[in-house]
Amino acid sequence: MKALIQLAELKKLSSDMRLAAEKWSEPWQTLIATILSARTRDEKTIPVSQQLFKRYASVRSLANADLKDVQKIIRPINFYRTKGRLISIELNPKAL
Repeated sequence: MKALIQLAELKKLSSDMRLAAEKWSEPWQTLIATILSARTRDEKTIPVSQQLFKRYASVRSLANADLKDVQKIIRPINFYRTKGRLISIELNPKAL
């Protein structure tokens, strides 16, 4: 009986859960959110990704963004410097 109550509680909590790579409107947003989510909790990744996508609404604008500005936005994410460079390289391969 106790296990059933606990299971019901878990179902209530899990219904609001979301993974960082889910529910983005554009494939490039899914890619960037996935990069940001590595070694970072999704609860932290999702709001930071939303802030990044609000500032850079298109893949072109993010590709042309200043690396320092992107790193400033994603700073709450673990390894933000490395991930900022990865995003820059992924969207702008000529930046190597």
